[in-house]
Amino acid sequence: MKKIKIMLVLLVTIMSLLAFTSCNKKDIVFMLEESNVELTVGATYTPKLIIENVENDELDYSYDQDIVKIENGLIYCLTKGDCEVIITLKNEKDIDPLILKLHIVQIVPTNILCEEEINININETYQLIPTVEPSNATALFTYSSNNEEIVEVTEENLIKGISEGQTH
Repeated sequence: MKKIKIMLVLLVTIMSLLAFTSCNKKDIVFMLEESNVELTVGATYTPKLIIENVENDELDYSYDQDIVKIENGLIYCLTKGDCEVIITLKNEKDIDPLILKLHIVQIVPTNILCEEEINININETYQLIPTVEPSNATALFTYSSNNEEIVEVTEENLIKGISEGQTH
């Protein structure tokens, strides 16, 4: 009888251990492929995340909204500066957040090329498309006319012919 009790206790113990290990969650994997990234103003970037063994992989982001904007996981670089993006799993509060360090630089153009001369008819519009060198430089353009009685610049930065003549 004693042997049967011992066998029964051993059997219950083994079954309990098997049940416990099969119910255990697999280890959650939550990592960044790159944690330090250099980008340029105007660039976009999608962090390369590795997420495994999570039922709901919905993410929360915390960041400096003056430097970057994040929509649906896509990071938009708004201005130069350093920014930490803290990424957390929404429904996994026990998992440490990831920290993505961004260094955003602004590359200044060394050369700007544009058409030297254009002909526009009265009430016709024309879009100047300058070429910036180097091609990854950040440049914002403001257009103006020396003589708005001949050519004006619209709110959309289109050049519009007003009357006959020449201007810069």
